[in-house]
Amino acid sequence: MQSFGYLSDVFATARYPEQGKPLARNTRLYQDGDGPTTSYRVKLHATNVVTRHADGTATLANGGWNTPTTMDRISTYGSSHVFSERGTWYVHLQPDPDDPRPEWTSRTIPRPFTMTDGDPGSEPVKMDDGYLVFVSTDRERKVQTMPCRAGTFTEDPYQDIEAIYEWRPQPIGSVHRSLRYYSDGSGPRVMAHIAGIERIQWGSDSWIFEGREQDYEYKQCPHCRQYEAARWEWHRYYYGDYKIDTPSWKGYVECIERYGDADAWREAYLKEFREVKAQRRAVREWEERNRVLFYDGIKVDSDGYAFRPSKSEQRKLDAHERKIQRMRKRIDKFVNYAVSQLEAGYVPMPSGGDCWYCALVTDDGMPMGEAAGNVEHLDMHMKDKYVVPSLLVNALRERGYQDAGIYIHLGMNPETGMMGHRLVGTDSIKRDLTKYLRKRLIPAA
Repeated sequence: MQSFGYLSDVFATARYPEQGKPLARNTRLYQDGDGPTTSYRVKLHATNVVTRHADGTATLANGGWNTPTTMDRISTYGSSHVFSERGTWYVHLQPDPDDPRPEWTSRTIPRPFTMTDGDPGSEPVKMDDGYLVFVSTDRERKVQTMPCRAGTFTEDPYQDIEAIYEWRPQPIGSVHRSLRYYSDGSGPRVMAHIAGIERIQWGSDSWIFEGREQDYEYKQCPHCRQYEAARWEWHRYYYGDYKIDTPSWKGYVECIERYGDADAWREAYLKEFREVKAQRRAVREWEERNRVLFYDGIKVDSDGYAFRPSKSEQRKLDAHERKIQRMRKRIDKFVNYAVSQLEAGYVPMPSGGDCWYCALVTDDGMPMGEAAGNVEHLDMHMKDKYVVPSLLVNALRERGYQDAGIYIHLGMNPETGMMGHRLVGTDSIKRDLTKYLRKRLIPAA
């Protein structure tokens, strides 16, 4: 977050102060007043998103444009404590020393489980004579495999390519690729180094030549490939997949040794689960107490925190937030219904029988309802479960689709006069229609 002095220094470099100082794309800095009343405005397109005052405070606004770019400009020049949660903007309040933030805790005890396969023994060992050795709790087991060819040359058709093999240890599962040049000046050739696996590679040269990448192929020693599979399978069974609830032999043994039996383990797990759930609920409640709904004209202090509202103001903001959440739920419910009707093929193509506020547009392409300042008809459509074909078209058109793309996206079928035939991108239709309705029906604070 940039300070008032920073904006003053930047504006001093403006070549034409009356035209503002460019800060970023579509963003300019302007100065208002002089002396103690001086303030600086950060203007994004036609919206003054940040106004910095001489006393260090700032006034924020987004003009209804809840976009990542608007958020970035406000965070950079106004307040770094503005954030979005499920599409709703908030501003952090200055923390109260008498109300510290509860500590966020995580679960440490895995969910009780059993290992049906028993003790897997020690890690497989690859022997030079072509054996894989497994040492279990009862006996040593040796598995004969094909002879290892790592580090040797091949008699295959690619014998002119030098054998490449593992040369330094790395964590299991990691792959390191590098280029190798040979003493005769040929190359580069791709080297693949995999932890604990000796790997032979043959193939044609691979490098970028005149913008064209050459093809290459590689082969692996069958013995190394079998060892790789056996070792990884053992590793996954013994250690799990690095998640707390992933069954693993090591975790099972540790929990049984720690708690004595499966019943005690389950009791400890449930106790910790309840404690963590209560602690996280306390954290969420603290976060809700220390944030305020963003609205155009909200003021923040020099640190970017919003001023704590009075009790009456907080009640109004809480009531407004509940109103927003109710409208969001209504919109989501209607959008899901509209898409289900579209998928079933029950929505006709746009025609003169549509809602005129949605179907008719001005010379600028604006729907007649918006041009007349009437968006209540959209609320009525949701109430009546009326899926207006032109409403779907308007949502996609605002997203940037051309008529041909809308025709394909909505699966229009001129022979039947219906839409939904071979839909393309159901998720994108949901997203675009939701955004279209929220922009018009979510009330500003």
